[in-house]
Amino acid sequence: MLHFENEHELCITVDADENVLPGRVCNFDGAHHVTRPSSGAFTAVCRSVRNGKAAVLLHGLVTLPYTGATEPTQGYKSLISDADGNVSVGSGGNEYLVVDADTANKTVTFLLN
Repeated sequence: MLHFENEHELCITVDADENVLPGRVCNFDGAHHVTRPSSGAFTAVCRSVRNGKAAVLLHGLVTLPYTGATEPTQGYKSLISDADGNVSVGSGGNEYLVVDADTANKTVTFLLN
């Protein structure tokens, strides 16, 4: 089994809404503030939350749960979020390099940049 995370990551700490959850996607909705997207494109991934602050991953390999009928495959894919902060393949999202998809566990590993 390959381990993809924690290589050349770039994280920052910002203010966070109550609905931002660790291990889920998030979006910046203002200067130094993130919220969980309702659905659609996303810009970052929350690593941790404490006392209204979030450690937010801006660049690096990340593994997240995926949903939807289309299974992610390797290569550049348009990824979007659902209301729970999971990702799925869909139009209208940002293009990310998918490096691995675990269909048994429904997770996808991609380069956030």
